[in-house]
Amino acid sequence: MERDSLELDTLIINVHFSFSQKRSLLANVVSGVSFLSLQHVTDKAKDIIVKHEKALEENPPKSAALKKQYGIQMARLKSPDMPVFEIIVNPVLTGWINKAEAGKCYISLVFVLSNPFSRGTAHITSKDPTTYTGYPWP
Repeated sequence: MERDSLELDTLIINVHFSFSQKRSLLANVVSGVSFLSLQHVTDKAKDIIVKHEKALEENPPKSAALKKQYGIQMARLKSPDMPVFEIIVNPVLTGWINKAEAGKCYISLVFVLSNPFSRGTAHITSKDPTTYTGYPWP
């Protein structure tokens, strides 16, 4: 039996042969995501952490709340089990320098620093970084 004669009984329609041969927005979705700690990304994790600790000593936080937040961030950076980087696999050419050539297929790895140096996209209403934002964090 040919694959094209099978009915689409899955939401993962890229597995269907005829659909996967077409060019469409649905064929160009994020195809993989990995969450990695600093220690998984580089063998210089200890050096990076020492550099950040030195910077904090030389430029101490101006408030107790900010000092507390930086302490949490440093603990997360030091933990080999805490993911701080996101690697997204896209089946498209991502970038501004290179131009895509017609008829060629591309894959891009997009690296994102998503944690711990972000308070998310909640609307922050206070200068105190430990103030509850009302955003439902897990």
